This record gives sequence, structure tokens and C-alpha cells, in this order.
Amino acid sequence: MPPHPPEILLVIPAYRESERLPPFLAELCTAVEAAGVAATLRVVDDGSGAQESAIVVETCRTLAECHPFLAAPILLRRNLGKGGAVYAGWDRAGESGPPPAWLAFIDADGAISASEATRFLGKLATLDPARDCLYAVRVAEPGTEVRRSPLRRVLGNLFRFLVRSAFHLPCRDTQCGLKAVPSHCYDRIREGLSERRFAFDVDLTAALVAAKARVVELPISWEESPGSSVNFRASLQMLFALVKLRLRRRPPPSDPAESPTE
Repeated sequence: MPPHPPEILLVIPAYRESERLPPFLAELCTAVEAAGVAATLRVVDDGSGAQESAIVVETCRTLAECHPFLAAPILLRRNLGKGGAVYAGWDRAGESGPPPAWLAFIDADGAISASEATRFLGKLATLDPARDCLYAVRVAEPGTEVRRSPLRRVLGNLFRFLVRSAFHLPCRDTQCGLKAVPSHCYDRIREGLSERRFAFDVDLTAALVAAKARVVELPISWEESPGSSVNFRASLQMLFALVKLRLRRRPPPSDPAESPTE
């Protein structure tokens, strides 16, 4: 008999995503059900305003009629940033029962397809929930394809270089919007997580590595979605956030052996 699939909470942070969220969420619910993944899905609206929140509520209500594993959305009163929305969802894991083994999130823009998301979630059954964290990475390898604009490619490469130089983290792509961490690892580091916006992925990764967690990478297909917020202004804000984070966190010793690619 195959092992029972691990319980997963998958949070979808959304800020003014009334156009992209409904079709993506519908595809994601269908794919999760078809794959037999033991996951609870939960949208966290990041203070998008009354009109946007109403669309999120109605979308989730309609989909939950056919997909009961889609929980009622969390509606934040004010915008906290993507990291703040993710943590708001993770903090309420297990509120009505035992906590899930894994906490995950995926961006609401559909840049990662529903089928790639379920492939990622299925991979968790092969990992060690005592120490392994699973990160999707946008690295083109056989079987995957990464499509992005020249501007996003340049800015992304620059950001990765700065992160690698300043923090020495065992991950080739800290910013990809699909990650999963063991619940107990998150509980251990939660109090020390301060970044909520542009550099929250780096802050989370640095805290996990400092707590002796292992980052396992999974290359995935990724396609830039229309309406991306990545631009020069956002890049400057990310750079400023990195500087502040670097002043607060000392980088862990570099250990290439701690970055296996699956």
C-alpha cells in the first residue's frame, strides 16, 4: 500500500488579483483534486479593498461547492505585502484541527501552471518533513521551460547575484513564487521573521538555513504573466530591502553540498 500523502496547506496570497485569480484558482482546484493531493487551499487577500475582496469571497464560495478542500479566504484589513499575506495564512494552519505537515504558498498570477503546482506538491511525499524545504526554481533544464521578458531576466539575474554575494544561501532562485516548508520548521523561526515585502523570501530562506533546514530545489516551468509588477522602481525597493536585511542577518557559511537538485 502506498504511503498516505502528507497534509499540506497551500496559501495563495493575492493583492488586486480579481482578473488573474479566478481562472487560476479554478484550474488549481481541479488539478489538486485530480492528482489526489491531500491539500487545503486558502486564498489570503492582502488588503485589496472592498470591491476586490468581494470578488475573492464569491470566487472561493463558488469553487468550494465542488472543491471542499478550498477554505474560506482570509481578508486582511490592510496591505501587509506578499510575505505578510503568506504568514497570515500559515499562522492559521491547524486552527480547526491538527496542523498540516507542510506549509506552502503559490503566487496567484498563474505564472506557474496548476499542473506544475501539483507536480511540486506531489514531490513532498518523497522528502524528509523533519528538515527538508522544497523550493521551485526557474532554471531551464530538460523537461522545463522558463519564459520571461528581457527586463525581468536582467533584473532577476542581478537580484540573484546580490543575494548570493550577500547571504551565501544554498538556493539558485529565492524569489520563485512556489515554496513549501515543514510546519515545525516554520514554528521554530516564526518569531524572527521580520521582512514582509520585497525580500521576504530571502529572510525566510536565511532563517530556515540558520535553523539547519535543507533547501531542496525543483526546477519548474514558468511563464511571466501579463500585469507583472516587476519594474525598475520595484527593483530599487527590493535592493533597499536587501540592504536592510543584510544588516540584520549574518550570512551562514557556504556549503554547496546542502543544495541538492531533484
